[in-house]
Amino acid sequence: MLTIYVVTATNTDDGFEWHVQQDTLDDGLINYLPADDLSHDCKTIRPIDHLKAKNDPFLKQFKIKKIYVKYNFAYGIPIFGVANFTDESMLRACYLLRYLFAGNEWLRRYGRQTKLKLIGDKGGWCCPPQMGNNGLSCSCATGVKYPNTGMGAPAHEMAHWFIRRMLKPMARDGRLKIPAFQDDEYHTYSPTKYAPRNDTLSDFLLNSYHQDKARGSTKIRDEKLHHYFIYTGQQNFVINNGGLVKTRANQNKLKVENKNLYALLTEVWQCENNYITVCKDAAYSFTKGLAQIMNIAKADPNNPEKMICSRTLDTAEINTPSPITTPSTTLDVTQAPGKCEKVLMKNGWGSSNQLLPGVVQQSLGNDSDDMGNEAAWYLRRCCAKTAKFSFV
Repeated sequence: MLTIYVVTATNTDDGFEWHVQQDTLDDGLINYLPADDLSHDCKTIRPIDHLKAKNDPFLKQFKIKKIYVKYNFAYGIPIFGVANFTDESMLRACYLLRYLFAGNEWLRRYGRQTKLKLIGDKGGWCCPPQMGNNGLSCSCATGVKYPNTGMGAPAHEMAHWFIRRMLKPMARDGRLKIPAFQDDEYHTYSPTKYAPRNDTLSDFLLNSYHQDKARGSTKIRDEKLHHYFIYTGQQNFVINNGGLVKTRANQNKLKVENKNLYALLTEVWQCENNYITVCKDAAYSFTKGLAQIMNIAKADPNNPEKMICSRTLDTAEINTPSPITTPSTTLDVTQAPGKCEKVLMKNGWGSSNQLLPGVVQQSLGNDSDDMGNEAAWYLRRCCAKTAKFSFV
């Protein structure tokens, strides 16, 4: 078994996001899969007693470093947090796990089989996937970049794990359908020019990447297939902060401009769920996600590549979310100089000098889609005065 470390930087509007990936090259066959576990308890954040952990039937499955002091779980997969990883971030990491793995039974089962665990610490690391407070807690504090960056970062680190350790063997084992490749005039891949990756998923992604690169519909500059899957695909298909209308627009654009990647994504996530954004959840004291019932995917007994979607298999952890909070409109909570103006400008509202009252407020979405523009929810929480919110 060979361990490798790969350090990559992604150029964003706010600078570079660094990601460190540690991986092991081991392609042993999966001969056993644990049963599907639909249980979850995100709301109960349990302390870790390291002296007793080795006798706990659940915790003893995992290597738990002494720095991890608390945990919660979903689908039999734990989230371990360090002391300064906030409880709100623990809730959101657990929600993200529920959301991403609801749409395919095999994600849940291969996740357990590969001993997937999520780590709440500084973020920007895999593997195991590590996420930080920045992308999960809707903080108004000085120095926090959210919501301008970090929206997809926690899901990004999770994807590094499941692309290689889960999706590849799912395809190999007949549990993930690799679509027929749709060729066109932009398909420039050839085995003599680019070395094939020797598994059906990677070869499909390699062909798809070079097709999209020739078309100009991906910003990934080289054969980083994980980042192609994540940045071009996942963050536009299932993780988006622009609201339901923008998400649908991004999906439709993917379908036209990244048709092969889109076809693969529809096989990975076959059951749709509404994504409750971080700052919207924060407006409900982080109880909105706890009250959501997911649309759960179960494999068709006659065709393991096909999912049957059901809204009767999941249970909410609380009956109703807490009442929505009403922030002050006489001052901004954030103390970061210029932060409120920057968020307004970057998201197309212009400066506060020209902003009409109620314009940003219209971008909060509604409870039928559980989305809304994340930047608007951030401004409501942290910059209600500058963004000219009004509450009656």
